[in-house]
Amino acid sequence: MAETFRSVESKIQRGSFRLEFFVATLKVIDSEYPPQWAAYLESDLSIAEAATQIFHNELLANKLSIEVLCSLLGQRGISIDASTVATLLADHDVPFTLFLQLGLTAPIHGLSRFVDQCDIEAAAIPATI
Repeated sequence: MAETFRSVESKIQRGSFRLEFFVATLKVIDSEYPPQWAAYLESDLSIAEAATQIFHNELLANKLSIEVLCSLLGQRGISIDASTVATLLADHDVPFTLFLQLGLTAPIHGLSRFVDQCDIEAAAIPATI
């Protein structure tokens, strides 16, 4: 991975940290990960595709559609249009904050191994993606 500590820190502070980077980090450090992610992380998918599939899998595991997710986030003051989320997924460009916001509206088994609940709740601060 061609990232420096400083560049990663800047991405986190700006909110431009991507789910793809999180997934790539797990693979690089050979970390354990939730078992429901294994099919994607142990496949021939690119990291970006695996990250997108993980997001889709967590949506489906909680019986959510993109529209329902956006509605639930809207109830928390987080404004994001379903078409924007669909485009992000189609482009394999999922913000990590969106993944945390998904975790806020629906439990993601095993996510607490990497992210404290208080950080997941902090992702609920009203924002527009």
